Amino acid sequence: GGLTLPPGALCGGFLLLVAALVALVLSSVARNIVGSIAAAAGLALIILAWLSGAAFLASQQNTLSLWMALGFMGALVAYILGYSLSRSLDRKL
Repeated sequence: GGLTLPPGALCGGFLLLVAALVALVLSSVARNIVGSIAAAAGLALIILAWLSGAAFLASQQNTLSLWMALGFMGALVAYILGYSLSRSLDRKL
């Protein structure tokens, strides 16, 4: 048999992509440069994690699992930095 994923995993991944796209659109509409950069980086890293995870499921190569984890952690850091830098810039204005 083939590999099957639980529906929660598919829904969770889809929701992460949608949330990343919404964050990018909202930060662009708000003309928040820091937020747009962070959202674009976060989206790119989520896509990296998604593609690495899909390739890992097919091949079970450890390096792909590492790239999946690094993509997720990088996206998390990008969003946290974007949030904190945007707030600190707003306070200075």
